Amino acid sequence: MAELQKAQRIAFYSVLVNVGATLGKAGLAFLTGSTALWAESLHALVDPAASAVTWMGIRVARLKNKGFPWGLYKAENLAALFISLIVFGAAWEVL
Repeated sequence: MAELQKAQRIAFYSVLVNVGATLGKAGLAFLTGSTALWAESLHALVDPAASAVTWMGIRVARLKNKGFPWGLYKAENLAALFISLIVFGAAWEVL
């Protein structure tokens, strides 16, 4: 249980760092008017989305109910699948 709490905390920090980096890139793009920085800031939106899905997957995996007394550990697998769809979708848009 302590490992899940540690993983959840790390995933949450990852979300915060990615959001901060994305906002920083967008701020620099606004200040400089750089099209490349605007494109990078839009591209960087995928990272916080993936981190947020990871964080939520870990949170849901901790939940327990009568049908699943060991927790909903499969939620992490579903989160990984969703993240892969996000990454493939971003690659499709770039292509």
